[in-house]
Amino acid sequence: MEIDPEITPRQSGRQTKSDTPQNMMFQSRGGTRTRLRPDVDVILSLKNDLYKAAMNGFFQRLGGKKNNESNDDEKVAAREALRLFQNRKVGEQLVRFFKPESRYASKSYVEVDEAAALEKITA
Repeated sequence: MEIDPEITPRQSGRQTKSDTPQNMMFQSRGGTRTRLRPDVDVILSLKNDLYKAAMNGFFQRLGGKKNNESNDDEKVAAREALRLFQNRKVGEQLVRFFKPESRYASKSYVEVDEAAALEKITA
C-alpha cells in the first residue's frame, strides 16, 4: 500500500483559514513550537486526509472482527502502517509523528515517539 503524495490536509475543498497547518500549533517532544513538514511529518488523526486514507486501506483489508478472534492481524497491520509512514522520510529528514493534544483539540498537536504512534494507530 502506498500513500498518495498528492493528498494534502483538508483537500476536500472545505479548507478554512483556521484549518491550514500554518495556523495549527505543533509542539516538539522538547516542548518547543515547531513547524509541520507536510511532505515528511504525519498527523495521527482521522481528521487528516493522508492518515485517514492510509488507515481506511488497512481497515478494509482487515474486515470485520469476529468474537474471540485474535488481534494478531491488527498488530501486524499496525506495524505495517507505522513502516509505511516511516518511509515518508525525505533525504536526511526523519518522520515525526504528531497527535492531537486532547481528543477534541483540532489545532494543537504534540510530537510523539514511535511507540506512542504505534499505540495511537492500534487504538
